[in-house]
Amino acid sequence: MDIIAFLFCLLTLPISSLTYKILIYQAVPAPSHIHFSGKLTDVLVDAGHVVDKLIIEWNPYVKSNGTTKATRIKRFSLSKPSPWLSMPHITDPFKHTFYYPFGKEQRVFQNTLEEFCDAIVSDKSILEWIKQGEYDAAMTNAHDACGFGLFYLAGIKS
Repeated sequence: MDIIAFLFCLLTLPISSLTYKILIYQAVPAPSHIHFSGKLTDVLVDAGHVVDKLIIEWNPYVKSNGTTKATRIKRFSLSKPSPWLSMPHITDPFKHTFYYPFGKEQRVFQNTLEEFCDAIVSDKSILEWIKQGEYDAAMTNAHDACGFGLFYLAGIKS
């Protein structure tokens, strides 16, 4: 029985000690987004992985990076004010507003996505920074597809 336990430990040791280099691309419309990705970063680092964060500053008032455990952190902002800052919940947070699915807010959201993605893809230093990380995997949120395009351009397969 002892030999079986020894062989099991010997064979599973390499599997349990795999370390991945992971990039988290995080657009930041609000503090909750950065706190969630920060906690995810901390959990992955505690599990033995190396994690970097690329923070896209839709809302430049959010200064936290959400983590103390990321290896590298890069922030990206536009050279002009973010279109996100014209959202009603930011310009007048105490006004009760009903958001229409195809209303002004949706146009501001789309404009923010487009302006940031165009600027990020045009900034060659961002792509170089990502390539320098030599990542095994990358993560982004579902509402900002620009991260997936950057991962493709940088050659990150998963």
